[in-house]
Amino acid sequence: MNPRRFNFDNIGNSMLALFEVLSFKGWVDLRDVIIQKMGSAYGIYIHMYVFLGSMIGLTLFVGVVIANYRENKGTALLTVDQMRWSDLKKRLKIVQPLHVPPRPENSRVQAFIYDIVQHIYFKRFMASLVLCNSLLLCVKWEDEGDCGDCEQKSDVLSSASSALTICFVVEVFMKSIAFTPYGYWQSRRNRADLLVTILGVVWIVLNYVINNELTLTLGYVVIILRFFTITGK
Repeated sequence: MNPRRFNFDNIGNSMLALFEVLSFKGWVDLRDVIIQKMGSAYGIYIHMYVFLGSMIGLTLFVGVVIANYRENKGTALLTVDQMRWSDLKKRLKIVQPLHVPPRPENSRVQAFIYDIVQHIYFKRFMASLVLCNSLLLCVKWEDEGDCGDCEQKSDVLSSASSALTICFVVEVFMKSIAFTPYGYWQSRRNRADLLVTILGVVWIVLNYVINNELTLTLGYVVIILRFFTITGK
């Protein structure tokens, strides 16, 4: 009798079973069945096939693809220093300087806020708040079943996320004052921060008005997007 969902009755089914082994999906089950039906010695074949097929075969395949790609692109004929220079030119095309408006000199208050938002400790503090906000996802916000402790835990997590979102709103206002709204809008990173902050404010309103699974999902999305704003840094 053919065990489970595979068999070696013909070439097609045999190749399909071996392809499953090569993809590392369910290969342990196939090995255990072969050992149970045929004996321990036959299980060595599966291990050898995984080793040769997945490791050596895949490595050779990728190596041939990369070698052909380099030959077609002409990089195979370059020396080590020439390849480094080529990679450096590609990196220079990608790198773009951040748009930072100059320090205002007409207003003391604006200059004071500018010095605050540009200070390294302020940037690290805001990054730490983003990390704290992201760590809230380590705890399950909503548990199955109705219990007072579960609702209290969800309320505490929502309140903590709301408080951190308010801090991000304050950051947006401070940067808008320091850079002026036009200068703030010139930076793509500031635009992304503004979009995520607006979504966070919308989530706060919906969470305290509706408070259902959809609002929690929106809160998760906002936290993840907020984390992406500091990945570039």
